[in-house]
Amino acid sequence: MSENREAYGQALSDMFNEAVKAYSNIVRLTSTIASWNKESTIKEMAQRILTAQDFILDNVEAIIKLYTVSTTVAGKNPNGQKTRLLLRSARRLIELANRIKATAPGSKSNREIVEVFVKELNSPSKAWAFYHSTLMLFKNLLKRSKELMEESSNNLTLIGVLPRRRVIEEFEESVPDIGELSEPIDNDNDNTDEGV
Repeated sequence: MSENREAYGQALSDMFNEAVKAYSNIVRLTSTIASWNKESTIKEMAQRILTAQDFILDNVEAIIKLYTVSTTVAGKNPNGQKTRLLLRSARRLIELANRIKATAPGSKSNREIVEVFVKELNSPSKAWAFYHSTLMLFKNLLKRSKELMEESSNNLTLIGVLPRRRVIEEFEESVPDIGELSEPIDNDNDNTDEGV
């Protein structure tokens, strides 16, 4: 019986570790853009979106899986709306990456695609719309994934899989610089759409 319990706890712990790695990827994706130059910032954002397209869905699914399992084993009901909102943010990032790629159908590398895409943003209003919507998308990805990770760690603490101190806090303290978004963002409702 104790062996089964130990194996069960190890499986949950492994799932938590995978979700922490996924969350770390999302933190890196959404942390501070290096340059304050508008064109450089937009290029960096577009590059991150194209790169993240390959991993974002796997990362989000790892976090959602942990949240769903940990909530269930803690005797609670998972919040379907929270998981749908996080999945929607990930899918919007993929859609945005596809739109960026569509501006340069003959280009082979992400760098070439980004150069063509930035030229397509040939007015300040288009550049601002991309910048603002990308910030909102990054903000929602980070906020929603962090919320599910915190709830998951609390659930695993409740059933004795994790120590009393919330591990998500330890993880954040161990990251050298999680950073903030490039500019302060209006405190919009969580349900704000992130479309361009």
